[in-house]
Amino acid sequence: ASTMVCAKSMEMTREIQPGWIEAFAADKKYLSDNHFDVNDLDEDGIKSNVLGALALLEAPIAMRPHYTDSWAAEVLKKNLEAEKEFEKETGIDIPDDLVRSSNDGCEVGCELLSFVSKFAKDQDRPIFVPIRDGKCIEVTTHFKANKLYEKYRVID
Repeated sequence: ASTMVCAKSMEMTREIQPGWIEAFAADKKYLSDNHFDVNDLDEDGIKSNVLGALALLEAPIAMRPHYTDSWAAEVLKKNLEAEKEFEKETGIDIPDDLVRSSNDGCEVGCELLSFVSKFAKDQDRPIFVPIRDGKCIEVTTHFKANKLYEKYRVID
């Protein structure tokens, strides 16, 4: 759960349902949605049950912990949608083999995310990084010309 809440999206977890935010607070005065992203990815309104609550990273990352091969088709579909948006908005082509294999594992997902993160300015559709049990992602950051850069890699 700790990895999911710092991501931009948790929509594929199937574990977070409407009303989950309310379950974590006793008094409504402590509930706030001001930290949620205002991007409406599918033009049907913002649904707080699919947005990460602690967006600690700049990159448009979405994670699916406990990843298994049964998620591969959906991860690839989501990453192809993200590729289409990225290429349209930036004019930069992502290598097709990088996107096509982004559902194979965390290493390739991190490589794709690092590439998109480096050039994207307003990426609405996140890159889904499949995290198998036993894998850990390391994020290194640096500033250059007043821009934050993040690089993602896998630690076994």
